[in-house]
Amino acid sequence: MSRWPRVTGTCRETAQNIGDYMERRLPLLHRVRIRLHLLTCPGCVAWLKSLQATMRAVSGLRARERAVNVPPHLRARIEEIFGSAGP
Repeated sequence: MSRWPRVTGTCRETAQNIGDYMERRLPLLHRVRIRLHLLTCPGCVAWLKSLQATMRAVSGLRARERAVNVPPHLRARIEEIFGSAGP
């Protein structure tokens, strides 16, 4: 076993922490390890870009949802039937 820690993160570490990485909630060392991993792993980069695109799409949907004027009683009934997916 090496006395020195790995410099780059692994695919597993990246997967486990990608949400916190995207929201900049990781300590500096963890962010650096993941960033170094992303520089060397095209698969994780593709996955990160996919997640970022999904986040943008969801954000856009929520913005459009807020723009729709639905009467409160109707919105309550819809949420009762389908469940609330909003914040």
